[in-house]
Amino acid sequence: MPGALDGSIFANYLFSKLYDFEPVNFRAGLDLGYAESPLGHATHAILMGIDKDYKKMAPLMEYKHSNAEMVQKDIMKVLHEIVHFYIICATQWNDLYNGLEINVDTGGGHLVEVNTLNNIRRKFFPDANWLRFKSVNKEIWYRTDRIDAIIILLNKNYLQISQRLTPELFKDMLKMEWRKPPANKSTYKLEDNKLFDDGFDAMTYAVMDIMEYFIKTLDNPFLISKQFGKRG
Repeated sequence: MPGALDGSIFANYLFSKLYDFEPVNFRAGLDLGYAESPLGHATHAILMGIDKDYKKMAPLMEYKHSNAEMVQKDIMKVLHEIVHFYIICATQWNDLYNGLEINVDTGGGHLVEVNTLNNIRRKFFPDANWLRFKSVNKEIWYRTDRIDAIIILLNKNYLQISQRLTPELFKDMLKMEWRKPPANKSTYKLEDNKLFDDGFDAMTYAVMDIMEYFIKTLDNPFLISKQFGKRG
């Protein structure tokens, strides 16, 4: 893994880059959080664009709401805004009308929100039958695998993140850090501190089903040899 194992995870690899390809394939991810503490999770939705050859990808648009840092909103208000966000995305990217599935993290009791999101879409946006929310299968890529992959994709310029297009994602990824090991390092398991990760999670949920394909196109023995989904 090309990086220090303490401090900021992505700072050495994250440079604001406006994508240099034509997005023709699209994926979307959603991480839900309603915490009222600044140390709790916010809600973050991401739209990802991918080139025709599945060689490059970039987050194009985002929605973020934090009850700790913004005007407090109830769950139904936030969910309605998320559906509307993706409707707005389609006005910018007409190919979304061909169909868009949003991968949603249903951990922590969020399964009911997937049904609610789809119900909101049917009730308030009946013509948007191209839009569907579904649960993400996180077992395809465990968390540390996702971190490893994103570092490589950033380093190879296969993943391009623009501070102008997705400022909240860019800012939060710079804040993500490795958890400091305890005094007894024999019990230490490498993991991040899971703060400021809602945008990272939403981004990786969006491309969970194609990330392995991206990695296998790279000449990188470290990642090609990984047994994805086999470890935590």
